[in-house]
Amino acid sequence: LFDRDSGKVLLEKRHAKSPNDKMAGMLVIPGGKVEGVDKVPNEDCFENALKREIFEEFGIIVTSRTVLFDTTHTTPNGNTYDSRVYLVHGWQGNVSNVEDRNEHLWLDIQEAERLVSRPVAKRTIRVAGRCIASLLRERMI
Repeated sequence: LFDRDSGKVLLEKRHAKSPNDKMAGMLVIPGGKVEGVDKVPNEDCFENALKREIFEEFGIIVTSRTVLFDTTHTTPNGNTYDSRVYLVHGWQGNVSNVEDRNEHLWLDIQEAERLVSRPVAKRTIRVAGRCIASLLRERMI
């Protein structure tokens, strides 16, 4: 999520899901997985998952987003996923911590890139920063 008013992006500090959770304490980019409910004929399952996950986690409705890139990545817990990475820059409602699982941190792009540890997260933040700069320059957001 990118908040145009503050110029900041949202990261989450992960709380432990289990005693062996290798992502506990890490700063991560909010995200989720495609689930069965997202697989509707003639619809984009990634788009459906984005809208569902954002609503479940933050209580907001996505109104504007940009696809950054598609990727395959493996988590520190050893799970591999095909992902579509979005920059959400418009929504209805107030961002809240609906699931209360992780701590929310609004950070500027440089600070976010410095604080995340995983290479895929650093790449995502760099690409998001370039996208944000372009969208702002073109007055698209």
